[in-house]
Amino acid sequence: MRTFQHVHLTSYQALTLVVSALIFFATVLMSCRSRFGDETTLSKAEKELEKPDPFNILARKTVQIDGRSAQIYWNQHTQKKRKPLVLFLHGFGNEPQSLAMHFGLPYEVVENNFVLLIPKAEEGFDLNDGRKIGWNATESCCGWGTRDLHTKEGGPQKRTFRGQVVPNDLDYLKRLVTAVITEPDLNIDTKRVYAFGYSNGGFMAHTLACHATDLFRGIASYAGSSFKDANECKPTSPIKVLQIHGNLDQIIFYNEAERSKVPGVPEFPFPEEVVGRWLKHNECSDEYVVKRDSLLKAGFHQNPNFVGGPNVVSISTDQAKAEQTEQRLYKGCRPGGEVEFWTIDNGTHLSEFKVRPFDKIWKFLNR
Repeated sequence: MRTFQHVHLTSYQALTLVVSALIFFATVLMSCRSRFGDETTLSKAEKELEKPDPFNILARKTVQIDGRSAQIYWNQHTQKKRKPLVLFLHGFGNEPQSLAMHFGLPYEVVENNFVLLIPKAEEGFDLNDGRKIGWNATESCCGWGTRDLHTKEGGPQKRTFRGQVVPNDLDYLKRLVTAVITEPDLNIDTKRVYAFGYSNGGFMAHTLACHATDLFRGIASYAGSSFKDANECKPTSPIKVLQIHGNLDQIIFYNEAERSKVPGVPEFPFPEEVVGRWLKHNECSDEYVVKRDSLLKAGFHQNPNFVGGPNVVSISTDQAKAEQTEQRLYKGCRPGGEVEFWTIDNGTHLSEFKVRPFDKIWKFLNR
């Protein structure tokens, strides 16, 4: 039989216990800091999704086209509401769901009530003959050494690269999105379909903007580019375009000064040239308004020599300098054809963020 003894504490002992308890609870509170801020200041979406795997909170289903699987996620509590669709395109060699987490996408599904579609590219080849998943977006990126749009006169033209049939990712993604937007259970608003891509996925997003304006109303490209030849891009209507790029990107270069540091890489247009093409197509003015915003954590950026992973190094301790993102908002664009160009000062190919970056990207796409 267990017995309990009464213990009489002195005032000093009682005070010591109270202080110790306060320190303990403060430590627990500090350990509950989320990736994007303190637990006490989390948004509704972050509180719902503060789990080891936020994707587990969302309703999901798998769709298959040509034997290739893609994952669909949405807020199960808003089944009857009309919802936009966001197609997320991962980078070369990236794990799709992990990269989506890096940009905060599952949180935004809850907070902004859109359907998230995450396909996975097929395996291509890296520069060392290794195998990595990558979109066949342009002749420069990535992993296929050629491009097969299957849209030329005379029908499909199958091509091979190193003995493997080159995937027609443009055709695949168009058919995938068409299948998803016609799925009655998802209740997609077909006038609000967008693509967001990182790196190789950013190339693919531009390719969709060039050849699928019948499906997409806007795209955002982070650290991506487009065709070498501007004539390869043939959009049939205005489309919203957001280009985001770090000015220290040493993989998809920001300018010639950065490209010159790494000889022998594939050629692709710098981001300012890509933006200029969309200004011309959407009949925008060269005039723009400049805004400043904060995206990066001070001092933390991806190692510019590391491709496809979260390796982070400190290269700056200047908070103000590390945070600054110049946003150019161009004037006079045709309706539905807004163009913006965001340059992340001191940003490399992939950065650690102080905020959920897709929240800001979403505000551009959906406004």
